[in-house]
Order: sequence, then structure tokens, then C-alpha cells
Amino acid sequence: MATCTLSAPGRRRTVFFSGFVLLLFLSLRSLPGRNQAPVQGLEEQQASPGEEDPERNGYQSAVAALPLPPEYNVTSSSRESETQSQFCKDRFGTKFLEDFRDRRADYCSEGSSNLTCFHTVNSGSFASGSLDSFCVARDGTFFDIHGHKFALGCQIRGLSDQEKVLGAASFQELQSYQYLTGPKYLLSEWVNLDLRMSPKPLYGTSGGSPKSKGKGSVILLKREVDGNLWHCLNEVMAILSSLDVLRTAPDRVSGQEAMFSPDDFPRTDIIILDEYPDGPYFELFSMVSGRKPLRLTEWVESRRSRDSGDIGAMIPIDKIIIPLAGAANPLWSDWVSIECRDNSILRVFVQRVFDFYGIPRIRHRDTPSPHTSSFFLLPSPPRLNVSIVVRKNSRKLIGIDELLFEAAKVKFSHVADIRLVDFEGKPFQEQIQIARDTDVLVGMHGAGFTHVMFMEEGRGALVEIQPDRLCHKGFRNLAKMTRQLYFVAGANKILGNCYPGPGGNLEPMPDDGTAFLPYDTSRCWSFTTNPEDWSFACSDPKVTGGEKSYMICKNRAASDDWYQTCNKKEASDIWWMTRYIMEKDRFLNLIGDAIEAVQKREMDRKG
Repeated sequence: MATCTLSAPGRRRTVFFSGFVLLLFLSLRSLPGRNQAPVQGLEEQQASPGEEDPERNGYQSAVAALPLPPEYNVTSSSRESETQSQFCKDRFGTKFLEDFRDRRADYCSEGSSNLTCFHTVNSGSFASGSLDSFCVARDGTFFDIHGHKFALGCQIRGLSDQEKVLGAASFQELQSYQYLTGPKYLLSEWVNLDLRMSPKPLYGTSGGSPKSKGKGSVILLKREVDGNLWHCLNEVMAILSSLDVLRTAPDRVSGQEAMFSPDDFPRTDIIILDEYPDGPYFELFSMVSGRKPLRLTEWVESRRSRDSGDIGAMIPIDKIIIPLAGAANPLWSDWVSIECRDNSILRVFVQRVFDFYGIPRIRHRDTPSPHTSSFFLLPSPPRLNVSIVVRKNSRKLIGIDELLFEAAKVKFSHVADIRLVDFEGKPFQEQIQIARDTDVLVGMHGAGFTHVMFMEEGRGALVEIQPDRLCHKGFRNLAKMTRQLYFVAGANKILGNCYPGPGGNLEPMPDDGTAFLPYDTSRCWSFTTNPEDWSFACSDPKVTGGEKSYMICKNRAASDDWYQTCNKKEASDIWWMTRYIMEKDRFLNLIGDAIEAVQKREMDRKG
């Protein structure tokens, strides 16, 4: 099967330093950040690496790494006998956290505060070869009430040779990501590195010691969106992974204590920096420390209340943590097929979600009654739960909640319970239970398929109906990592009141969805300005309906002439907002194949 490939090659530069000893090292350089903006006013603060004290100059003092949190011991031991490729181990196993921990650098010169960043090589499908990072600031860190920024005194220094060999990023190579997230953006917009102490009281008027007050730590979070489960879970998972790394990273001064310990959780607040509404998944961020996330103004008021109003111009903080961005989570692997049948980090995260809500990970299953053949008493195939996901707004599959649903009930009622599921509006705890109890999850491509991670591992199937020629691999990869079977087919799109006719012209059609659109397996259609710049070669008709097709460009300008066609200017004409149609027979065949495959696997399990 041919795959869809998107190549964004990373740049590498090999640098040779000669002197009395010839040192060869490879320095991984990051690609330009995703939606990356320059950090203003920071380059001039850089100090020479030669002026650093030994503690800040790379790994001058060898310290033993600390063990991973105990949750990983369970998941690792249960998979030791299985063979995984090196890529899968590096990207989705505990080795990902260990390598993250070991690739670290300090960025402040002697006499400054401490800013430490940890790095990992992005080997995914987007910006492959670049470095993804998260950072921790401490030792003289504050929130400046008047400046409305977090603050520390940090003169940026260059990397030592040792840090370059280890593959750390320079300060200028820190990344920004989509939706204005990531360490580069947050350090630029929300952190003042050039703190100058002033005569103003740092902590109230009583002159009390900040340490005696119990400063606590903060995690700075700027969310990508507010109502998308895929984005939210990636963000929560990335924060927890960042803290897991810190729990294994020894403090270079003591060498015995971790940079973050379980004792720090009750004293750590997540501060929300965006202005989005809370959204339906806001409570998930409470998983991190057990404390409700706070808006910045709420956090300031909480400190004022906690300290009886005794705060001054600067609020002292133990640590400022800028976690790995959700977009940098290795789970983001959209456009390439990944053949990894295990993800230890994901498994631990999913178990943490179940524990957070107090839901058993394994569901109760009824024992199927046996049936009699000519000579033997044989077990019956298990009766399955099939959940058909309904989308009310974007990417709605016409008829899925009526015609297609009723047809599925008629055809499969003897082997499965068919139900419509509208995740939107349901409490997330209920969503998890529905997903866990589902054997076959069916629907149109969208964030609702994130629920596949909560299905019972290795016991079900995902049936994804994709926009024609989209060739998205993200949920396919997620199903693979959770050992679910995967089935996919394409659906025809309806462009407002138009549809792509023979020869590629948009033709008007009734807007009630009653018109039948044949699924054209020969047309090669694209709305891209330059298709060759966005091409994805797809030869599997089950995925794309054609031997070669093009991804619809996601970056069309609203002023583009295409929006004038058929008098449709709305953004709903682009693929992620369009309605789709699929023939009943293809829909039923797709579900039937999935039911049969799951039943067969369950029968094989029983021996």
C-alpha cells in the first residue's frame, strides 16, 4: 500500500573546532519554528560560553539519573518481550523521556537566575529533524505585577562544546508552534529575562522572607483552542510528560534530588494565559497537580488571599515551568504511516485519565453462550457494541443519523448493538465510559476519534470515513498504537451548493442533500493554487478513491478567487467544514468488515 508522505527535512550542520585536540561533534539545528516569531531584545544579552562556572557549563559534574515514575514500571515490564523498532522506542517508549532528560542545557551566565531547557529530536512527520523543547526557570524568579510578566535576571550565554555534542538547542533555536505556543513565544511574550532589582518591596511590606511563605511553582499554559479534544489531550499529555522528565532529572547542585518531585504537585498552579472560554475539557488540566487551573488574575488574587494581602510589586515563585507544547507531542503524526504497535507514554497517560475519573480501565464483558454445531459445542461470536459518531457541524456525513444508521441496525442487529453517539455536550467522564465500552467506533474524520485511545486496548476497531483524498494518517497511527484494527474509506464532498463535476468545474446542486453523487474513482481534483506543492501520492482506492490525488490546501486566502465560485465565500467550503455523502452499500460493507474482523480476533483469543 502506498503511503502519503510529507517531507520537511531538518537542517544539520557539522562544525569542526581545531586546537590542541580535534573535537568532532554533531550539532542538531532546528528548523524555523512553526508560526515562529523572532524573540526581540534577547540576542544582545548573550554571554560568552567561556565565562561560565562549571555547574552551568554542560555536564561537568556527573550525576546519576533518577528513576521514572512507578507507573512506567508496570507498562514497561508488560511489553519487554515484544520487539519494537528503534524509531518506536525512541519516539514512543520510555527512552523518549530518558533522552529528553539527558539533552539539557543551562542558558543563564554565572551570577544570573537559572533557565534550563530540555530537548528532543522531532522525528515525526512535521518539521522532522528539528528540536522540540520545554524549559524551567528558577533561582530568583518572580511575577512582576506592574509589568504583567514573569521575570528573572538571566544573561543568555552560548552553549558549551559539551552541550552541543549532546544535541542541545541554542537559545535562538527554541521553537514556536501553531496557535502561538511553545517556549520561544512564551519566553518572548510572557517572561522578562532582564529583571533589574529595585528598591520596591519584593514581597509585601512586612519584609518577610519569600522562602518562609512557601513560594510554590507555576506552569505557564497557552492553549491552542478550547473545545477540541485532540488538541486538549495532547496538551495535558505534554505537560505530564514534561513533569515526568523533571522527576527523573537530578538537580545539579544536590545531585540527589529531582528538579520536580511529587511533593511539588500540591504547590504547583497551572496558569492559563489565553483568553479562550474554559471549554468542555478544562477540568482535565486538574490532572496535573490536583488543583484547578487559574487565569492569571485569579492566580494573583489567590496569592494575595493566601498571604493575607501581603504582596508587593514582585511575587516570588519557586519555579516557572514552560512545558512541552501540545503541538510538539510525539502523538502528532498526521501525514505518514507509523508502524508502532506500542506507546508506553500514551498507555500511562490513558491510565492516569481513568484513575482521575475513578473509572476501571477494563470493562465487564458478558460471557457469550455457546452454540451447537453438527458434532461439537462451540462458543458463539461475541455480540459487539458499535458506536456511530454523529457530527452536527463541520464534516457532517449526510444521512448518518437517519438513513445510514437505520440501515446498519437492520443489517447487523443480530450480531451487534448499533447506537448513535453524540460526544458533544456529554460530560467527559461519560465520553470515556462510552469509548471504553465500544468495540467498533465509526464516523467521519474528526477529533472525536481521539476516543480510540480509551477503547479497551487490542479489542476493537476504528472505522474512519475520510474526506475524499485527504489521506490523513493520525488516527490510523493512534489505532495502531492502541492495537485496534483500522478500516478507512473516502466520502464525496459537497461544496455548499456545488459539487465537482466531470472535467473539474463546480456545478450547482440542490442544497437539501438529496442529490446522489457517484463516487468518482477516476477524477483527480484539487483546489490548490499549485498542486505540486501539496501533492500526496495515494494509490489505495480504499483511502482516496483514485490512483493519484492531491490534498486540499489548508492555507487558502479568504480573498482567493475560488471563494467567488458559485457565490460561496464562506470558509465552510474548505475540507474541514464541508458536508459529505457516502453510498449506503459502501457504508454497510465497511462496518460489516470491521465487525467480522473484531469477532474473529475475539474468537482467536478464546483459542
